[in-house]
Order: sequence, then C-alpha cells, then structure tokens
Amino acid sequence: MKPGALGLGSRCALLAAGALLLALSVLNQQWTQSFDFAHHYSLVARIAEHWTLHPLSHVEYTDPGLGEMNIYPRLSHQLAAVLGRLLGSPLLGMHLTALLSLAVLWGALASSLATLPRRASLLAAAALLLGGAGLHYGLGLPLHGEELVGNYFYAQLVGHAAALALLVLDLAAERRAAAPVGRRLLLLAGMYLVASIHLLPAAEVLAYLAAQSLLEALRTGGWRARSLVIGLWPGLAGALLLRSHHSYWAMGKIAANDGVLNTPWFQHSWAFGLYVLVLALLGCALLSAWWRQQGAAWPALKLAGLYALAVAGIAGLQFLLFMTGHSNLYALKKHAFALHGAMLFAISLGLAWGLARAAAHPARGFLLQGLLPVLLMVALARMALPLQPGAPMAPLVALEHQLQLRHDLQLPPSDKPTYVLRLDGQTPITHYLFSLGIFHIPRDAMSIVLVEDRLPSDWSALSSVLTSEHSELDRDPACRRAPPANELVVLDASCVGAALGRPAHDLSFQRKGLANNCTLEHFSGREDHGSWSDGRSASLRCPLPARPGPALRSVDLEVAGFVTPAWPRQRVQITVIGGASQTLVLDLAHPVQTVRLALPAAAQDSLSLRFEFPDAQSPQALGQSPDARLLAMALRRMTFQ
Repeated sequence: MKPGALGLGSRCALLAAGALLLALSVLNQQWTQSFDFAHHYSLVARIAEHWTLHPLSHVEYTDPGLGEMNIYPRLSHQLAAVLGRLLGSPLLGMHLTALLSLAVLWGALASSLATLPRRASLLAAAALLLGGAGLHYGLGLPLHGEELVGNYFYAQLVGHAAALALLVLDLAAERRAAAPVGRRLLLLAGMYLVASIHLLPAAEVLAYLAAQSLLEALRTGGWRARSLVIGLWPGLAGALLLRSHHSYWAMGKIAANDGVLNTPWFQHSWAFGLYVLVLALLGCALLSAWWRQQGAAWPALKLAGLYALAVAGIAGLQFLLFMTGHSNLYALKKHAFALHGAMLFAISLGLAWGLARAAAHPARGFLLQGLLPVLLMVALARMALPLQPGAPMAPLVALEHQLQLRHDLQLPPSDKPTYVLRLDGQTPITHYLFSLGIFHIPRDAMSIVLVEDRLPSDWSALSSVLTSEHSELDRDPACRRAPPANELVVLDASCVGAALGRPAHDLSFQRKGLANNCTLEHFSGREDHGSWSDGRSASLRCPLPARPGPALRSVDLEVAGFVTPAWPRQRVQITVIGGASQTLVLDLAHPVQTVRLALPAAAQDSLSLRFEFPDAQSPQALGQSPDARLLAMALRRMTFQ
C-alpha cells in the first residue's frame, strides 16, 4: 500500500458503516402504496415461511396467491427473507434490504472517485452532488432510489446495486493488475448471479463486459483478427450464458404486462430515443478521453464511459423492440433510473476531466479515500428519497406480528380465503399486502375489492374476515370466531354478509361510515371526504331497504365537489335509471350540497344512478399534488325517505 493510502478493508468498513447508518435513519419510513409492494412482500413472506418453493422452470403459475411472482427471480427475496428471519419480520427484512441496496449502489459509484487525482476527485464529487440536485429537484428526473417511491421496483434496485458493486470490484482488480481472463470470468459469474435478482442490470453488466473486452483488446493489439477474437469472446459467452438463465424467459414473460410509470421526459418514445443517443455519445467521448490520457490516473473515466455505453446500449435495444411492436412504453420507462444515474455519473466525470485533466497527484488520505465516498453515498441516496417523511413502518411491522398470530392461532381450517378488511388507520394496499402475504389469498377477480376498498359481493366465498374491533364489519358479536385481542377480531364471513345484507336507510360512503352493499363503478375507495369519482362518468347501484308502512318515495344524496380557486366549478348530471335527470352545480360558494331524487315508480329492489362530469379535473394537472385521478364529486351520504 502506498504511503498515505487508505487500505481497501478500511474503505469498505467505512462505506458499510455509512450504509447501515443511512438505512437505519430512514428505516421507519416507506413511500409507496403500489401493487408491486404487496406482490414482492408476498414472495418474501412465502420464502420466509417455507424456505423452499417449487423449482423455477418454464411453467405457468402454480401458487394462486403469487401470480407472476411464481416465476420471478428470487435471490433478492431470499436475502430479504433471511434478514426478515433475523429481525422477526419479513416486511422489515425486505425494507432493510432495499435501503441497504440503495446505499451500496451510490456507495459503489462514489468509491470510484477515490481513484482520481486529488483535484479531480473533489470536482467530480461536487458535480455529482450539484448535478444530482439539478436533475432531481430542478428537472424532476428520478434517480436511483425512487424505485422505492410510488412504483415499487424492489428487485430492480437490488439488482442495480449488485451490478454496480461488481463493476467497481472489477475496477479494483484492474488497478491491482489482475489478469484480464480472471476479470472477465469474474464479470461473467457476477452477471449470472445478478440475473438471479433481475434481468435488466444483468444485461447491463453483459453490455459493459462486451464493450470493455473489445476496447482493451483493440488498445493492446489493434484491429488484427486475433485481437477481435479476444475482444469478442467474453461478450458472446456472456450472451449465451444469460440466454440460458431462467430470468431471461421469466422477465420476458412478465415484461409483457403493461403498467403505469410517471417519468418526465419519457412520455414520448422519440424523447427516450434521443436521450439514449446523447448518453451513448457521451460515453464514447469519455472513452476517447481515457484513451488519449492512457488511462493511468483515470480508471474511473473508463468506468463511467463503459457504463454509459452499456446502459444506453441495453436501453437502445429496448427502444428498437418498442419501435417494432415487441415492447411497450412502460418497459421503456423502467430504464429511466439507470439512464439518469449513468448520465449523472458520466457528466460528473467528464466535467472533472475537462477541468483537471493535467492533475497528476493521486487522491490520498482519510478525507478523500474514506470520508468523501461515504458522505457522497449518504447525500445522493438521501436525495433520491422524498424530503417529506414517509408512512411509518413500525405500525406495519407490529400489525404484521399481530396478524401472523391470528393466522396461527385463531383461524379454522378452510379451503376458502381469509380477507383483511377495514383496519383502523390502514390503507387498502395494506389490506391487500397482508391478505396476500400472511393469509395466502388467491390473486383473482374477487381480491381486487381489497385494493379498491370495496366489500366482497359474495361473502359465502370467504371463510373469515379479520378487521378492527368495533369496525363497520364488527356489527354482530355472534359473528366473532374468538374474543378480540389487541383491537383485532376474526369474524365468520358468512355471518358478516348476513348482517350487512339487511339494507339500511342511511348509508355512508366516508372512511369511518358503516359498510353497505352498494356497487360503485368509477369511484375511488373511501376517504375522509367520501368516495371520489374518477373519470368523466360513474354509476351506483344500491339495494332498497325494506320498510313497513308507506313506500319509499325519494333519496337524499349528499355530495362534495372538487372545486378550488383554480377550478371553481363542477357540473354534475345525475340520472335516475328509470326516472328523471337533473343537473347540479358545485362551486366555491356551495361546495357541499344535498340533492333530493325521486325514486322511480317501478323501483322495487334497487336504485341505480348514473353520473356525468363534464368538468372533471385532476389535482396533478392543476399542480396541486401528484394525484392523477379525474376528480369531480365525492359521494358522502345517501338517505332514503
């Protein structure tokens, strides 16, 4: 070790300590309410429960509760399950694995700066911080870490962390004059391991290996046939190896599913293609600079250039698949995190080289080799996560423990599923998360009611319901399968359905109101203000309550409008199916109104209403919040007269 240099073990220990402190600082926060959060958790929980699943093979789904997770690459979920066993919570194990992976990812990039000359190291660090802030806060582009915000791309983040750690390990081996063949084998083995986490970062490792091998062969042997063979064999071998991996088939099948991902700049395919081209040109420029510099003091310049080319190359292939009709825009957008990360890293190294290329003094000492990478890692990783606190994890972990106890001790054997419903203070995704992960419900058409915060239409298809004590479902003490404990109660589902089947005169659509048997279409789940419409039209159907004496003649409908100073009016046309129509105007002066609707003379068993919303608007379009729903009216109460 050279005088003043910090040992590799010391640097790794500092980075590990920083990664752990970063993860612990945000361990009690999570920022997603995505389907993917529940789906990844269901696989982690299943592994932690059984420690073995059916072997991965080219088969269709076998566990109805896992869906496509039956064939999903499992290594990141197995790591989470091991951590979950140590921590006593699969949910916490998955969360901690994700946070540590985020730290590893940025720590790998930051540690490569210690290979630069002293001045260049500081310039690149400043460029990374300022560039990251500019891209993220100024332009709104997602950085690595936002895979955990909104859409939950857990395995993709863990895979990119492993891939970048592998590339930096290869850089360290190169600086220690390791044999090229040994380094190629290291990347091949690492690529195969990363593929067991996620295919996308594994493909980027393959592209990096192919470009690096060809570049180094040409640099030492020129354009001779022997040099070309030496340069091309690792890429060809890697392609064959990756093609044989199960994840190649599995991720290709899963990628056929379309989805929604909000990525600024990539709303149109041409913008994506242009961005990929710019990144590829930047990568070529960095490699050209490294070639002219002879690379001695600038190994990170080659790393940045090759990584930019690798990410651009794989994204470019995805773009070609999209243009030929073999992919979708959602699959393109999933490259955004790696593209922005590679662009930020390449620009930072390019600026450092342009401003300090004559510098020859290598970085030395604790500050540049030890502390600076740790500070960069923490700053960049924290920058990628929202500034506002996320939803607390501690109550979720405590709830996970309580639900697992109910599963183990209070549920009777049954072939029918058990749903988690209407827990106080919990979101619909939480109900879906634990119904999948702990109670193993099938992912079928009926389970969508959990996400939409609706009640099942056929209670006889369920065995039990787990809910909060005294919730809207806990109406009849005779439905309880066991005494309540820790404010949770297990109910017989058929009994709950019978209790709810008695139609009420006064119905609520607010979060804390009693449940009802109404069927709503194009309305969101219950919130404090009621059930919001989502779209230009919606409908509702409610059973009529039985009533001795005079027949029901009308229904009073209490509604609230989505009106703001920027959007001051909502027109609502209400049509009683089989009856009359009328138009309601909600404005700033009258945002909450009650309208009386006459029941049609032919109405016997149910009432059906249709709504039209010509002025529906989204809070996102008005710049008020990320909510992209087309809102017009919140349905609050309905009272039959």
